[in-house]
Amino acid sequence: MPYVKVSRCRKLRHRARRAGGGLMIGAALLTLAATNDLRAQEQTLAAEAQTNLSVTVYQNGLGLIHDDRWVPLVAGRTSLAVAGTNPGMIPESLVLTSEQGGLTLVEQSQMPATLTPQRLLEGALGQNVWLISRNSQTGEDTREKARLLSLAEGPVLQVGDRVEINPPGRIVLQQLPAGLRAEPNLRLVIESRETMNGQITLAYLADGLNWQADYVASLSQDGARLSLLGRVSLSNQSGGDIKQARVQLVAGEVTRGTRGKLPARSARLLKSEVMALASDALPAPTEAAERYVYQLDERVNLSDGERKQLTLIQIDELPVSKRFTFEGLASPQGPDRQGPVAARLSARFTTPDAQAYGKPLPAGVVRVYAPGVDDRALFIGEDRIDHTAGGSEVSLDLGEAFDVTAKARLLKLNRLSQRRYEANREVIVTNAKSEPVEVQISARMPREWKVLEESYPSEEKSARELVWTIKVPANSAATLITRIEAGD
Repeated sequence: MPYVKVSRCRKLRHRARRAGGGLMIGAALLTLAATNDLRAQEQTLAAEAQTNLSVTVYQNGLGLIHDDRWVPLVAGRTSLAVAGTNPGMIPESLVLTSEQGGLTLVEQSQMPATLTPQRLLEGALGQNVWLISRNSQTGEDTREKARLLSLAEGPVLQVGDRVEINPPGRIVLQQLPAGLRAEPNLRLVIESRETMNGQITLAYLADGLNWQADYVASLSQDGARLSLLGRVSLSNQSGGDIKQARVQLVAGEVTRGTRGKLPARSARLLKSEVMALASDALPAPTEAAERYVYQLDERVNLSDGERKQLTLIQIDELPVSKRFTFEGLASPQGPDRQGPVAARLSARFTTPDAQAYGKPLPAGVVRVYAPGVDDRALFIGEDRIDHTAGGSEVSLDLGEAFDVTAKARLLKLNRLSQRRYEANREVIVTNAKSEPVEVQISARMPREWKVLEESYPSEEKSARELVWTIKVPANSAATLITRIEAGD
């Protein structure tokens, strides 16, 4: 006769050992408890009943899971034990829908696993069990038939004509007691208007799912063009595996309250997104509920604790320009002498418009590579971009350019009054590169100012910022001279 063994220790063993043809305790062994009429008619929706799984991942540790299950329902109330829901589930967020309609979720409960050593022993009280002990000298197991008499302060067994209290060895059950669950499950009580066989969808939020975008930008040999590869990093810390799921990514964060409970405003927003994102064929990206949603092309497997990178965007041959900038050198209130200082180098490009490409760039870090010695890629810097719509300019700060430098000095200062003055300044830009460069010199201005003279035309970026754009020939220098009247 097959039997089930249980260790004397009360800690649940995750793997059952086999002894003399014993039956292993597995996750699939689940018997429904008949505690009342409804429970007696309870149906189990195993993971195998799942017909489709889709996961929408947000960027603040939140996932929206759509779990489709095929289920037969009778008119009236039905109790369902749903196995295989995500352990990170936020129960209060559950939304139940069906293709046929006519369903009402009356009650839901989170039922813990009950297949534990203590519960197994309690279910075997008064029944015959096996007591297996090992000979310390020979290493052989001895099996004796016994009856479990009590568990009050430890196992008490009738073994032949003797009573054993906390006997050495291990106790093995001859059958599995009814009503025990190997895994936690979700219990639902559903009211149905009619008897039907069909698909229901469980949509709920789960903690522990996240994603972020990262980019690799590769410059061409002449530095005039750029290839951009966008990857998404998916991470799963939900406590459960994601298997063969359609995955959608939502750019941006949603407002959240305390863990496991959403404020009313966020709950309404996410419920609208449950309905907005339920389509079977979402293009990527789609604007839904005022957010961009990216649909991955292939189904995804993501184990608990796993972090995986997948390609999201590939754009080749984007025109790119380099820009060298200096800040503060031409400000009228600057020091008498500055520099030489190295220019800040930035790479600028415009993303394809929505009509040409259709994919805005989600926020992320862009790592830039350029051809180096022997055409091996050389990392030249990284910068973070915000969510960027199609047709927008992107500027990447790549650090300092040591072959483009500048120094500034105050040529003359005239005091016009106690609060106003006239500053005459000089900025000399040196280009040691073998190619011409375009340099921008920006200046922060006081509250009241006006330009009296300038050797290059300026552009007013704001009420208190001026920018001069200067082209400097290869292996040469250019000089900006300004005379500005200003006051505090």
